[in-house]
Amino acid sequence: MTINRLEQPEVAIRGAQEVSFRKRGTTVTLTRVTFEGILSIDDPDTLRKALAEGIGSAKAYGCGLLTLAPLQARVIDKL
Repeated sequence: MTINRLEQPEVAIRGAQEVSFRKRGTTVTLTRVTFEGILSIDDPDTLRKALAEGIGSAKAYGCGLLTLAPLQARVIDKL
């Protein structure tokens, strides 16, 4: 596991859920995972596209949505 300069994991899994349902006679199984971490942005245009369109192959099922939040002030002070 990679540890960042705040001595925290770069990314952590905060929750996981497996969802199965039937579609057109077949069973579809998705695993939804919530990640938390600190993001470094190298390509703002690609990030904007991912935020607007989502990521991954399960977007049609409401997965792959991204939420970003600013770091709290006490974390920024440590950077």
